[in-house]
Amino acid sequence: MTPKQASPRAAPPGRATRAPRPASWEPRPPRLASDALPVATESLAVLAERGTVADVRLEGVLDPPGPDEPLDLAGCVLARVRLVGAEVDNWRLRNVVVTDCDLAGLVGSGLVVDGATVRGGRLTGCVWAGGTLGDVTMDDVTAGDFALRSARLRRVVFTGCALPELDLTGAELDHVTFRNCDLSRATFADATVRALRIIGCELAGVRGVGGLRGAYVDAASLPALAPAMAAELGLRAGAARDLEALADQQAGRPGPSGGRA
Repeated sequence: MTPKQASPRAAPPGRATRAPRPASWEPRPPRLASDALPVATESLAVLAERGTVADVRLEGVLDPPGPDEPLDLAGCVLARVRLVGAEVDNWRLRNVVVTDCDLAGLVGSGLVVDGATVRGGRLTGCVWAGGTLGDVTMDDVTAGDFALRSARLRRVVFTGCALPELDLTGAELDHVTFRNCDLSRATFADATVRALRIIGCELAGVRGVGGLRGAYVDAASLPALAPAMAAELGLRAGAARDLEALADQQAGRPGPSGGRA
């Protein structure tokens, strides 16, 4: 006797079956406790000794914790902060707003940024290898030679940023947007593209273009990638006459002068 097969379960009457919600490109904005947070009166190092630094406004030159000490910032505003060349291993930033800060040369691994808006300021020479950036917006930031090797980026939008020599070697890019940015000489070698948009950007000298497989690049930006794409594919470019002479030479036919080309 043939066993009876179970019929698919129908949705309850009046309840529509929900389709999977598509992933959003837009980062979730940071959540702050107040639009007017109190200004911290103690150094960052002292605040960090008590655990999570939460719901305060940080200004001026900061005295960071030691290089081996983790830091957890939650719901904070950093305004015109200067924190240059610090070691930031295992720092975690959650729901933060960063405005006109000089954070050049921050070096560290294991950095986690979960919900951040960064406006203006400098991230030049920062090395955040293996970090995780989620729900991050960066507007008009200067960040030449910014290294995000092997980092994971999800819902990150860069707009109007100067990012020459950005290093995304081995990075994972999931719903990441570069809009009107300087990406000249950026490196995408061995990157994994889940979803990536490049719109209106400077792309001269980009390296590792094979890592851009699957990315969307707008038509206006695409011609700047042609030399790098040709090199990746082993194509040779030249004037039509030179190419005809090269073809004759490869075929062993006489050149224009009657001899071998």
